[in-house]
Amino acid sequence: MEELKKVKADDKIAPVNRVFLATVLVSLLATTVISLVFGFVAKVIAKDQAHFDSLVDSFINLFENDLFSIVLSQIVLFIPVGIYIIRHRKRFASKIRFKMLKPSTMALLVVFTFTITPVMSFINSVSLLFSDNIINETVSGITSNSTMVVSVLAVALLPAVCEELAYRGVFYSEYSSISPRKAILLSGLMFGMLHMNLNQFVYAAAMGMVFALIVEATDSILSTMIIHLISNGTSVLAMYAVSGGSEESTQTISEMFGEMAAKEGNSPVVKDFFEYLARLPEQYAQTIFLGVFALIFGVVSFVIFIQIAKTTNRYKYVKGLLRKNNKEESNSSQSKEKILTPSLLLAFVICAVYMVYRQIAGV
Repeated sequence: MEELKKVKADDKIAPVNRVFLATVLVSLLATTVISLVFGFVAKVIAKDQAHFDSLVDSFINLFENDLFSIVLSQIVLFIPVGIYIIRHRKRFASKIRFKMLKPSTMALLVVFTFTITPVMSFINSVSLLFSDNIINETVSGITSNSTMVVSVLAVALLPAVCEELAYRGVFYSEYSSISPRKAILLSGLMFGMLHMNLNQFVYAAAMGMVFALIVEATDSILSTMIIHLISNGTSVLAMYAVSGGSEESTQTISEMFGEMAAKEGNSPVVKDFFEYLARLPEQYAQTIFLGVFALIFGVVSFVIFIQIAKTTNRYKYVKGLLRKNNKEESNSSQSKEKILTPSLLLAFVICAVYMVYRQIAGV
């Protein structure tokens, strides 16, 4: 009987792991495949070489457009997941937690979004010490050449729907039926991996784990869609606010530490400490500054998270989920065998190698 249950579990997990591998491969090969198809079509419809060259230039300009790139990435992401949802629509419909939320829960989720943002900003700042801020350049390119409505739809709404249906709707839902705790960790890593760059991997993985916990606290994927939408939407609106602001130079964090060191009444120890911070490179000073806020708002976020779970009457469940479960620990080898299939491990290796390549090559 136990062997039969194991086979059934493997039958559920192996296909979803192959979906993730397919998503990775499609994401990496989509541009190449589309380029080959376009090249073939261009040769067929081109009247002469000049016309062909014009078509190629238009194609290159299209792919260099940040708005097109981000929309294409979401479509590509959702192709394998969408096929999986259609093929397993009965099981998916029964497992996805698309449940309406109480107004009080929604209000807490909005507050949680803004309190968790400093924590994510700190994690992002740490990752930027050894990686490049690729997404910031992309979003800046979109906001510079698109209306605010279009930018919010592309950067906030589309990912909030597509990515949540994929990661929390499909991957997390399937893994959590075996081990919610392992599913929280694994779905977060997958969320980070598929962003395909080192900077986004770090904070997206952390955010993915937070999102999984929110799903458990609310028992609804709608909650993470809301957080995802507000978080990305706020970033877009901030870009417009900065671009529309004055050209006056702003004070750096290092300069701020210098002013704090120069204040009268500081003890020698405090003065020396702030002077040391003022001499640090701006990026390091910024990371320390964000770390202080992350610590404060991290505690506040945890309190709000508990309140969310209590509001939805899932506090005891979430509390038990976060505690060490002896039964789960005793079956850890079995759970590992069910979740970590060769296709998932291969997908992780491909993502890791590609991220390292992009970081080294600077692409």
